Amino acid sequence: MSKGEFISESGFTTLDNGRHLTKLTNIADDLSDAGYDQMVGTFTKVDADGNEPSDPKLRGSIRKWWNLEGFEKEADGKTYKLDKDGNRIHSDENTAACGRIIGQFANRCGIPAGESFNRKDLFNKVIGIVVKPNKISGSPEVTNFVAFDKMAAKLAVVESGYAG
Repeated sequence: MSKGEFISESGFTTLDNGRHLTKLTNIADDLSDAGYDQMVGTFTKVDADGNEPSDPKLRGSIRKWWNLEGFEKEADGKTYKLDKDGNRIHSDENTAACGRIIGQFANRCGIPAGESFNRKDLFNKVIGIVVKPNKISGSPEVTNFVAFDKMAAKLAVVESGYAG
């Protein structure tokens, strides 16, 4: 292979719908397609010891984006209010809600309630996730987070065949 030539490899498998024990293997600031501040995390499937499966067929990951800024919505609750230049109108109340959502996620990652943190404190945290199809596109998306101990217990029940 010469310099600048590459071989295509399939190294990224999106996690299927269902419950997964994962580790937050990347977390970074990002911009949405519309140019608004977001935080993106990559969740990689792990075993109960926090290690990636050795069998490549069992590996997988998925990304989740969180808004860092909230905006005013129209009465229908689906579309954003826009200023005269076509930009979304900032909302302090909805921005605070974005912060609460990230705070609740951090708590499920094991950061005690009321404790200050930043995104690097979330790196390599093990957490359970629930993946379901997006209501519009049908693509898999992270819909819920479960603390590690609770998810490990749920997965153990499923693997044992007991659904009580």
